Amino acid sequence: MSSGLSGDVSLKTGLLKWNPDYDEAADYYNKAAVCYKAARQHVQCVQCYIKASDNYRVCRSYFAAAKALEHACLTSKELGEFDNVAHLAERACKLYRDNGTVDTAALVLDKAAKIVEGTRPQRAAELYKQAVDIALCEGQPRRAAEYQTKLCRLYVRLRMLSDAAEALRTNISFFRDGDFTGELCTPPSGGPGVRRSWCQEVLVSGGPPSGGRAGS
Repeated sequence: MSSGLSGDVSLKTGLLKWNPDYDEAADYYNKAAVCYKAARQHVQCVQCYIKASDNYRVCRSYFAAAKALEHACLTSKELGEFDNVAHLAERACKLYRDNGTVDTAALVLDKAAKIVEGTRPQRAAELYKQAVDIALCEGQPRRAAEYQTKLCRLYVRLRMLSDAAEALRTNISFFRDGDFTGELCTPPSGGPGVRRSWCQEVLVSGGPPSGGRAGS
């Protein structure tokens, strides 16, 4: 794509051009990525978004850099590169935090976790945990509880009941601080036989229901 070539040209220096134009290069790479995406050339699209992000970052345009990586993350889903989805989401998250848009930082982790849940459940759990930490650092217990609930449901689907029980116990304080304790016993979805009674017994007894098979 001509925009990608223009981006390369913007970074070159010569006799009459002593400094690379990173901002111009970033814009060209971003435009090239859009064109590649429209042409369904996803590999080149991801590469251009990453180059755009790198150049935006040099210019300290952290939001634009993060947004480019978020697009690269979502495009990687089309390629089935789920490890790259998680990796790019974490990079985008850091840039969003550098920019001060912390809510967006947590949301990009949440999006990536949803994408990789089916194929990389452990990686999804890590992403949810990071989103919880970000929400807590920002003093947002309600948002932290939302991410923690997704983590609980993921553990239940994996039959990791010990981890699910621990996550639910942690979630108690989030719900209380967020002043919506009535939602504490919403049953996690996906686990066969898991119902409201399961949550109630976990919260009362402090452990998995009797006869439940603990996961690890």
